Amino acid sequence: MAKNITEWRPRVLRNVNAPTFIIDEVVLDTLRDFCERAKVWTKRLTAIQIVAYTPSYAISSASGDIVEIDHARIGTWDIKPIAESWLNANVSDWQNATASRPERYLMGYDREIRLVYTPNESSDVYAAFTDLTFDASENTIESAGGGFTAAGLTSGQTIDISGTDDNDREVKATSVTDTVITVEGGLTDEGTADASATLAVNGLHVWAVLKPLITATTVEDFLYNDFLEDIANGARYRLFEMPGTKWANGEYAGYYKAKYEQAVNKAANRKLKGLTKANTGGIRG
Repeated sequence: MAKNITEWRPRVLRNVNAPTFIIDEVVLDTLRDFCERAKVWTKRLTAIQIVAYTPSYAISSASGDIVEIDHARIGTWDIKPIAESWLNANVSDWQNATASRPERYLMGYDREIRLVYTPNESSDVYAAFTDLTFDASENTIESAGGGFTAAGLTSGQTIDISGTDDNDREVKATSVTDTVITVEGGLTDEGTADASATLAVNGLHVWAVLKPLITATTVEDFLYNDFLEDIANGARYRLFEMPGTKWANGEYAGYYKAKYEQAVNKAANRKLKGLTKANTGGIRG
């Protein structure tokens, strides 16, 4: 589900009598700024096939613009970020070093993730299917056309599923035939021989921080449900700051900007700590 950006209009119009098309533009600008700074919107991207001796891989999302990488894995192993400046200062000829399983990554403005060091092995499995059925009661993934064993999938593997509507997750395969994978559990009913998915073993998995596209007309529900008034405050201050308009008001701009900045900082802090209220008093080491 998604919320239309126009749904912010009534909140903003309570305080600022500006044309609705300008309100929509400013709300979108505020949403992009809020998501970029507070980092509240993260999304798991489709798994990437690792190719031996290829260090860099493009990352993208149809849902939004990528701000940065939140975290990344190869298979089930976390890999950590590292600064290119540190590598240049401390590791001689790091660009040509290789590893069977890279442990670090860096990301540039070209929206590529570079593995450090360059992998000298490819993904064990990387295969895309468009004819799948996910069955929660049977704990199975079925391919109408087969191809699981030909892709290299076997019992005991941890399989990363991505590119689905409801089943992006890691599962442990307990048995594999050419047409049916049985897993330990956790699937959601999806598709009748028409669900799409990429199945990977030891592929590259990236969770990215996103912000709405510059052309977006809708946004994720949680941005409206959780931050309705915060985004409205950001739009209000931007509108009140517009010089030469009949609604410009420096005093109101400062008031709403302070409220918005406080909301950005609070959301960013909650993103770091999570939504759970910490209480460690009863924990013993």
